[in-house]
Amino acid sequence: MSTDTNQASEDVVDSILSTLGIVDRKSGNRPGQIQVVKQIIRTEKLKLLAEVRERVVGEDKPLQGKYRASGLMSYDMTNHYENSLRAEQRAVLTQLEAEL
Repeated sequence: MSTDTNQASEDVVDSILSTLGIVDRKSGNRPGQIQVVKQIIRTEKLKLLAEVRERVVGEDKPLQGKYRASGLMSYDMTNHYENSLRAEQRAVLTQLEAEL
């Protein structure tokens, strides 16, 4: 993750701690509270990524083939291209999950 992303995450943690009425991290908050909040945020991010993987990306579609008069199989390449796109999307989601 980039420094900007890390700072944004720290700002979110500070905001949540402040909203919950927990002492500001910079002024002496107990480290355990920060870790609990970070774990909650991480868990929620993982849930969202799993939902994106399930609802948006979905499963691969089977390749649809037809036999020609010559006996050779010809394939509709639409599903092949869609499956390739799904593979790219899964790779990005896996990378995002690894960064958490």
